[in-house]
Amino acid sequence: MTASSHNRISNSNRRDGGWTLLELLASMTLLSLAAVAITAGSLKLSSAAGLSAARTVALRAATDARRLAYLESRWFDLEITPGMTELVVSDGLLRHDPYPLPGGVSVLSAPTRGYVRFQAGGFADNSTMVLAGRRGGTVKLVINQRGLVH
Repeated sequence: MTASSHNRISNSNRRDGGWTLLELLASMTLLSLAAVAITAGSLKLSSAAGLSAARTVALRAATDARRLAYLESRWFDLEITPGMTELVVSDGLLRHDPYPLPGGVSVLSAPTRGYVRFQAGGFADNSTMVLAGRRGGTVKLVINQRGLVH
């Protein structure tokens, strides 16, 4: 056996615990795929959380409009039009502080008249509004004649 053949044999049989270039590239590819999957999942989760928060804001705005109409014995409107990023309670003369929707959420559809009117007894117009997230997804709220929001 010559010295050069001895080196070839010992180099091929030897493994120092290091990574080969192929193993390193395969590991990097798997890590990249995992990162993409996690990012996609977190975007869906953040969109769902934003829509849930927007539903809560819309429920609060409608409840406040109903409460004011009932307490003050006069009508109040919940102003909503497509494209809005905030909801506003108004009595025709005074607009109350707006209820901003979370970032990336806006009104997709609303009553054609642009508002839901809550009467003095707390009753309301039958209405439906849909809120949409920038990354997809929607949430629908229905206000019935009794002024209840579903």
